[in-house]
Amino acid sequence: MATVPDPRARRGIRHPWTALLTAAAAAVLAGAASITAIGEWVVDAPQRVLALLGFRPDPLTGLIRPPHATTIRLVLAAANGDALDRAIGDFLHKRKAPASGRKVIAVDGKTLRGSRTRNSRPLP
Repeated sequence: MATVPDPRARRGIRHPWTALLTAAAAAVLAGAASITAIGEWVVDAPQRVLALLGFRPDPLTGLIRPPHATTIRLVLAAANGDALDRAIGDFLHKRKAPASGRKVIAVDGKTLRGSRTRNSRPLP
């Protein structure tokens, strides 16, 4: 996510850009299917999960204040979609193939149109 450019002005930034994008991706992987659900997942995430995602604790209390759901929505609206797609695609491409030798990763559970031939099954 570090390759996705941060369009925000430096003034008033509370949360790291990569933490916000990674939290949104984690929420989707956990089953969030809407912007509202992504925001709610991030707000409800435990402190240890927020720390693993890259959020910083408050220096006085030691607690991590999760971003508001509106912040997540604004970040996703401002993010460069092509750069985000490349970052996620690069991450998936670098993943090691399982022991079966299969190299295809199905992200959305659908099959690729036109991948079926008479001699082979469709690609996921």
